[in-house]
Amino acid sequence: MGSFDEQALRDFTAQLPDIPVALIAYDVPTTERLGGLAGWVDSVSPDFRRLQPDGAARVFEAGMGV
Repeated sequence: MGSFDEQALRDFTAQLPDIPVALIAYDVPTTERLGGLAGWVDSVSPDFRRLQPDGAARVFEAGMGV
């Protein structure tokens, strides 16, 4: 399940915690924000034209996929 709406993802995860969720975003969130998403978001899906290797590395370091 993917969405731009973080609250919708939170609500979905609360009801169906075994279904992976992806936060769709324009850019990769900051390292601090990724830390807050880790543990309940499975992947981050930024605009592929804006994704850079360092951003992907930060997502992977936070324990999520791209």
